[in-house]
Amino acid sequence: MAEASIEGIKIGDGSSVLEKLPLAVIVSERSGDTETKKYKAMGRSELSVTTQKGKVVYIEYDWLSDKKSTKTPFNGFVFGKTTLRDIRKRFGNNGFAYKQNLTADTDDNGLALFNCYELTDSTPTIFVAVSKITQKTGASTANIADRAKLDALILADPAYLDEIWGKEKIYDTAYKKISL
Repeated sequence: MAEASIEGIKIGDGSSVLEKLPLAVIVSERSGDTETKKYKAMGRSELSVTTQKGKVVYIEYDWLSDKKSTKTPFNGFVFGKTTLRDIRKRFGNNGFAYKQNLTADTDDNGLALFNCYELTDSTPTIFVAVSKITQKTGASTANIADRAKLDALILADPAYLDEIWGKEKIYDTAYKKISL
């Protein structure tokens, strides 16, 4: 089984893999042994890659709501169209959430929802589907799964997510690891 990757980058890769990336760096930040680089990707999308001690620990592909470029790095996922209900159906459960990072406010007065899943790959990796709702979608508790649309995809090292989002997690009662 192939390990999950975004733009050919996998969790655990050495930072030298970034030198081969054919994308323009738009932001680079370093703090101690952690470095994050943000790249311009397809359309208006952005790719962020964080390395720690020379290893890739976090990869995030953000859509930025460009309706002309809704393609994602994974088959069966379409930015702005795939719903939270679609994600739950595909994986047979709602995944888990980091207690400190259940939701986040967005720039357009919306709300981002984080559904996390452990991958069955050999390298410990968490897949995160970030879906977003805005005030204009008319979302309510009853229809949130149909109104929340895919906005970003993340691959991350579990230890790194524990470091930045906390160790406490909330699991769906039907939770199971997934394969992409």
